[in-house]
Amino acid sequence: MNVKRRWHFVGASVLAAAVAVAMATQTRGDQFLYRISSDVNCGAGQGCTGAMTRSGETSTSSVLPDYLEIYNKSIFASGNRTYITFNAQADVHSGSTLMLGCYWDGVPCEVASGAADAGPDGGYSTMQNVGGNDWHDNSITKVWCLHNHSGTHTVSLRMASGGGGDTSVAGGDVFFERPTVTIDGSASDANFRCPQPGS
Repeated sequence: MNVKRRWHFVGASVLAAAVAVAMATQTRGDQFLYRISSDVNCGAGQGCTGAMTRSGETSTSSVLPDYLEIYNKSIFASGNRTYITFNAQADVHSGSTLMLGCYWDGVPCEVASGAADAGPDGGYSTMQNVGGNDWHDNSITKVWCLHNHSGTHTVSLRMASGGGGDTSVAGGDVFFERPTVTIDGSASDANFRCPQPGS
C-alpha cells in the first residue's frame, strides 16, 4: 500500500508540474505554429500571383519607389500573430543590393506589426552583401512577424535594386532563384506582441 501511495503521489506531482509548465508557456505567449501557406511558384493554379518562379531566376533593376512584385496572396489568419518567411538563393552584381519589402493589406509589414514607421526605405530590407564585388549564390532568409486580427489579409512581397546600400541609386540587376515563401500562424496570447525593429 505504501508503494502504491508513493507512486500515486509521484504521478500527481508530475502531472502538477506539467500543468504548471503549460500554464507558464501560455503566459509567455509561446504557442505552436500552424502552417497557413507554403509556395515555391506563383502563377496559374498556384494560389498566388507575382513574378516568383521555381524554374530559372527572378530579376529586376527597378529602383525604389518602383519595384517588382514577386508574391501576392490572400490568406485567412485566425491567430494573434502571423510569420511570413522568405527563403531563396540570391545573386547580385557590380555592388548592387537586393532590397526586399513585405506589405500586409498594402501597409509595410514593419508598420502593420506595430512599429511607429517603416523607416526611410519604406520597410525594405537589404538582403545581400554590400560592396563592389559580385556576390554569387548566397542563401538569404527574411522573417516578418505581424500582430494581427483574425480575418482575410493580403500579403505582398516586393523586390527592388539598390546601389551600395543606397536605395535611391540602382547598382544593376539583382536576382534570386529557388524561392520558398511560408506563412505561419500562432494562437498566442493577444498581449504577447512581435519584437519591434531595433528591439
